[in-house]
Amino acid sequence: TQADAAEELGTVREVLVRGIGTLRREGLIASVGRGRFEVRDLDASRRLAADTRKELAERREQAREMHLNGAT
Repeated sequence: TQADAAEELGTVREVLVRGIGTLRREGLIASVGRGRFEVRDLDASRRLAADTRKELAERREQAREMHLNGAT
């Protein structure tokens, strides 16, 4: 189920559904049956994943710097 998938990914169903909708609208994935998706643009999906990893790493570094500087 979507709830199970969300839990496995460490999120909640609502966030998962929004993410799937965004990926579908962007043409990166398509539904190919109940609960099944096909990656339609692998290169763009890889770029999105790399950008997301980079953004998360930058946010972690900012949080670490704030913590070290005594900011909350």
